[in-house]
Amino acid sequence: GAPKTLIACQSKWAQLQSLYNVVHKVANTSGLSYSLENGVLITTESERMWTDFVKKNPKAKSLKDKGWKHYNSLKGLI
Repeated sequence: GAPKTLIACQSKWAQLQSLYNVVHKVANTSGLSYSLENGVLITTESERMWTDFVKKNPKAKSLKDKGWKHYNSLKGLI
């Protein structure tokens, strides 16, 4: 790929931090079951809670059907 500039690296780091914070919030929200491999497990009981959570945290929407394998790797850095 192209050489990485300072601005590009800072931008990527900011994106990773933002996604980490969203995953952390989802993973630590009582009533939601989150898997780093599969994302949020939505049950009949948690469907409304998930809908309300996504309204307040729109970036979390993509985590419904997919996990984020980098969470544990970044845990010690952020």
